[in-house]
Amino acid sequence: MYEKKLYWNRNFTYENSDEGIQIGNTIFPKEYADLFPKLWIQLCNGISEEELCDCFNELSKRKISRFISRLKNMGVICQGLQEPDELFKGQYRLLKKAGEYPEDYFLKKENVEDYRKKALDRNKQTENNVFSYDIPALPDCLWTRRSSCRKFKVNEKVTKESFMELLAVLLRYSGREFEHGTFPSAGGLYPIDAYVQVKANRVEGVQGGIYFVNPSKRKLEQINSEEQVSEDQYFFLNKDIFRTSAFSVFLVFKGEVSMLKYKDRGYFYGIIDCGIVLGYLNLKAAEIGLGSCCIGELKNSDIRDILKLGSDEIFLQSAEFGIPE
Repeated sequence: MYEKKLYWNRNFTYENSDEGIQIGNTIFPKEYADLFPKLWIQLCNGISEEELCDCFNELSKRKISRFISRLKNMGVICQGLQEPDELFKGQYRLLKKAGEYPEDYFLKKENVEDYRKKALDRNKQTENNVFSYDIPALPDCLWTRRSSCRKFKVNEKVTKESFMELLAVLLRYSGREFEHGTFPSAGGLYPIDAYVQVKANRVEGVQGGIYFVNPSKRKLEQINSEEQVSEDQYFFLNKDIFRTSAFSVFLVFKGEVSMLKYKDRGYFYGIIDCGIVLGYLNLKAAEIGLGSCCIGELKNSDIRDILKLGSDEIFLQSAEFGIPE
């Protein structure tokens, strides 16, 4: 039977001290210091837990198993794909302007609006006397009317027809060579799975609960009849958006689908795919009169448990939908 390998999380370092060995902010007794660097090397290369325990005679198997378990709980040892926060950890500090804004700066509405204005007005420094052309603006249309909706009508239901028409964006369709989606995907693999949570009595003819969108079978399959994702999983500034929405869409990257072909870069392609899916859902929502809002920050560990995700599945982002207020 295949046994998953354990890996050292490269965001963690270790250091020997007089008190013992420090890993992250935790200091372990000196007896564990003798396991390094051998343990670290083995985990960098990948090794099963049984093989790792057999590598060391200095400690009992039970004791080293407890040590490994502790490192797993700390996130020092990885068994599956890392969450995006872990994957990109440390990148911010490489910016020249890192730390320019205090931690609570973006919690104030006026600061957010001022920062957004500056971000949207950015320019590229160009040489003198270069060619410049005016780009005609689009006429009033779907593309210009699309916007994020942060409050929905709680007393008005979404019609089943509109609900299903939106989800039809996620289905597979017959092509000249193979089944394809409504949006492009690296290698035509479509590694993004969609889960939908419908709130009770908010979508006509659809029972409340959590569903999986099966694109090939063109089915909406219920996996839980109870509403388990709650406002507790949302950042406090987004709680009201969730409270008023009629249903939520949670997008999950199925790592094996893309990474078996594209290796490490498959994760990168999956993140791009997720953004494309969100864009298409937002445009379709605008077309049929639904409001939509992408949500970037949730308690990922809670979402993992609720959706019962495997070690190769990563929740990336969600979006809220309903009748705009």
